[in-house]
Amino acid sequence: MTLLATISSHTLHLFCPCGYRNGLEVEELLKSPRFRAFRVEDVRSRARCTKCGRVGESSVTISYALPGMRRRPNEDAEKTKQAE
Repeated sequence: MTLLATISSHTLHLFCPCGYRNGLEVEELLKSPRFRAFRVEDVRSRARCTKCGRVGESSVTISYALPGMRRRPNEDAEKTKQAE
């Protein structure tokens, strides 16, 4: 029953039965007004796997990143490009 608005500094990690996984930063979701009243379960039940297309079959975990420790999706790739 956790509202997204109460965990804005967290990341939702969705795990599909097909093996695909994805992370969604709650802060980014909350930029859209439609997500402000959503619960974690609402996101999980509507999530569509981009690999196999299943809807609502993912499991979800919630992780917290300390301020200044949050990683952006392509951070590692950008660091690798800069090193080359």
